[in-house]
Parts: sequence; structure tokens; C-alpha cells
Amino acid sequence: MRRGLGWIGGLLLAMVVAGFPVGAEGHQRSTSFSYWTEEGDAVSVRLVFPWVEAAVAWEELREAVPERALEDPALRALLRERFAERVRVGGTDGDCSPFAWQEPVLRDGALVFAGAGRCPGGARSLFFTLSFDEAPSHVHLVRFEREGERLAGIVTADAREWIVAPSDRSAASPSFLALGFEHILAGPDHLVFLLALMLLSTSFAALALLITGFTLSHSLSLALAVTGRAAPDIATIEALIGFTVAFAALEVLLTHAGDGNDAARLRRQTARGAAVLCAALPILSLAGVLQLTPVLAGGVMLFSICYLLLDLRSERARWLVVFLFGFLHGFGFAGPLLEMRLDAADTARALLGFNVGVEAGQLAFLAVAWPVVRRLGQSLRRPAVAAALAAVILAAGVHWFLSRAL
Repeated sequence: MRRGLGWIGGLLLAMVVAGFPVGAEGHQRSTSFSYWTEEGDAVSVRLVFPWVEAAVAWEELREAVPERALEDPALRALLRERFAERVRVGGTDGDCSPFAWQEPVLRDGALVFAGAGRCPGGARSLFFTLSFDEAPSHVHLVRFEREGERLAGIVTADAREWIVAPSDRSAASPSFLALGFEHILAGPDHLVFLLALMLLSTSFAALALLITGFTLSHSLSLALAVTGRAAPDIATIEALIGFTVAFAALEVLLTHAGDGNDAARLRRQTARGAAVLCAALPILSLAGVLQLTPVLAGGVMLFSICYLLLDLRSERARWLVVFLFGFLHGFGFAGPLLEMRLDAADTARALLGFNVGVEAGQLAFLAVAWPVVRRLGQSLRRPAVAAALAAVILAAGVHWFLSRAL
């Protein structure tokens, strides 16, 4: 038994070390945004294009350091010229005048392009090339304001033209449904968290109970964020989502440690070690190492210590923890919709479509992954399988938490 526990511990250490190359982007999928304003024939736009996407589209940026690259006036002029070729505007009563684009500026890791032009009778259509040829999964979100009305739309590689018309609202829900479906499947941190819930479940009924609580809470927090009832700091939320993944993996390890004195000792040692590490969070926050506030870091510490050292682990406690963690994941889902700053009419449609898409994507993942997890558990010794997968999940969660919080 001791040999088996030592093997699991060694595997855990190896997986933690190997897991650190995992990307930290999480829900930050390939997305850009544009904000358009029309007053009479005058049309202006501010387009936010992530640097990583620009580097995919233009090879001149692939080896460049963002903060230094834009110090070169020749490169700024080149980017303005290249970008002008990737956005076209059509007028209602004729062609629009060529848009005058300003040189880009760098803000929060994204290139921001501002432009203006005139369209007879107003703008009729927007056509985007952006990085669709180089990155077909890229999504561009549009917000268009005219005469006090705010419209919203989605542009993809398969549908690069957006018609500026109020009737587009009828297509808002299907578009946002697809966005929600793609968003959930492009978020590895959320999918890995779902995998941990599968490893904690001994039956489909147990899994359904956890997923129900998780769905209720993340649907509620998504609605609160998008309707403006809550205004979470997205960077902090993304870091805490990494913490939820790591914590769920730790719960899997403690649950599948086995029986007997050695297993009980392993659980105690693991819980104490994790609690000590969490106790360091407020200190690191006060020292300025972590971007979390001291109060928030202290809350994470108290939650972890109470749950781990007081041995509060039970089916009911696990459901409550999953419900709590769902709130954080729901705030993480809200990013794309918050960026669009939708009005009340579009918010209801977008929220409904996006949330249905998220749930559909989640069910699709569970339908594929659950049989695989069950088959592994039946074919191999379940504790060993659970420990190996939990080690990978723990590595990813710790990496996501630290890379986003530092």
C-alpha cells in the first residue's frame, strides 16, 4: 500500500511540473470587438484587436514585443494600411467614402484602431476580414449605435458580413447561442473542472446532482453580470476559476486515496500541506506578489483551511462548494457579452441565446466524456486512474491560478 501511495505521490509531482506549459487564457478565446456610432451620414468606429490575433494575421508582429513595436512609426503606418484592407463599410444609398484610420495604439494587450468616414443614407453593411483566414475560429463582436438605438451582432469566418438593420435582432438569439456553444468548448478551464466533477461522481445520478447545482449558480451569476446587477473584476475571477479547478482536483485525490491507515495518513498530510500553502496567500497579497486583494486572499485561505482541516467533506458540502464555484465560472462566461454593452432589448435575447449555447456545449462535453471516464474506471483500478487524471487537473489549476494572479 505504501508503495502504491508513493507511486501516486511521485506521479502527482511529475504531473505538476509537466503541467505548467498549459496555457493561461481559459475563457479568453480568440475574440475582437468593434464599437460603431452613426450620426447622419457620419460613421465612426473604435475596433479592439488582440495583439495575439494581430500577430497571427501579420508576420511583422510575430517576433515583436508589443510595448516596443509601436514605437516604430513605419510599423504603425504599415499596420494602419494593412488594417484598412480588412474592414469595409457599405452605404445605404451608395458607396461610403474611404475611411480615415488613425495609427493604432496599444491598450491592455490589444491594438485599438479608430476610424471615421461618411456613408450616404447611413451605413448598410460591415464586412470584416480581420484574422479569419489565419484563425478561422476567431469571433468578432459588433455594437452599432444610431439614433438612440443600439444594435449588436456577431461576425465569424463563415459569416463575415453584418447587415446593419433592426431586423437583425430576430437573429440575435441563434447567433449568441452559437457563441455560447463555442465559448464553452473553447474554455479549457471550465471543461477540466467538469472532468473533475466526473471523477468525484460514482454514478450518473451523483454527477447530475453536481451539474444541476453548478448550472443553476453559473446561470444566475451570468445573468447578474450581464444585466449590471454585479460588476466583478474579470481578471480576479479568472484567477479564482483556476483555484476552483485546483481545489476540485485536490478533492478527487482525497476522495480516491483509498482505505486503511496509510490512506488516512495521506489524506491528512495532503490536506495539511494544501492548507499551509493557502495560508501563504494573504502574505503574498500584502507583499504585492499576488494581484488578489488581501481580503479576498484571506477569504480563500479561510475557506480552504476550514474545508480541508475540519474535514467538512460530505456529499452535501461538496454540492454547496460546487454551487459556490459555479458563481465564479458564470462571471467568467460573461466577458464577451459585457464587452458589447448591450441595451435592454438585446441583453435579454443575447443572455438567453448565450446561456442556452453554454448549456448545450456543456451537455455535449459530458455526453462524450462521461462514458470514457466510466470505461477507464471499469477497465483499470479506479483509484489509480482518478489519481493520474487528478494530478493533471491539479497541475493545470495551480498554473491557471498563479499565472493569472501574479
